Amino acid sequence: MPQPVIRVTIVEDDSRLRRTFTDILDSASDCDCVGVFASGRQAIARIPPPKPDVLIMDVNLPTRAAWSAWLRSPRSCPRRRS
Repeated sequence: MPQPVIRVTIVEDDSRLRRTFTDILDSASDCDCVGVFASGRQAIARIPPPKPDVLIMDVNLPTRAAWSAWLRSPRSCPRRRS
């Protein structure tokens, strides 16, 4: 039986780290990078449906307030585990 693919989104303002994460995910057969964003605002506006299974996010993004509010919303990540 084929392994399910894990949908991953990256939110990181450092372009080198974004590229590193993308390279790692591209080499994994069970992961699909479905979005790469330089800011929380970009991600909020453009994360593609369905929502990703995993979110790799820089916790020190400059505009964290809007992003934090979005993440607290149950509709943003209905299967979220803390």
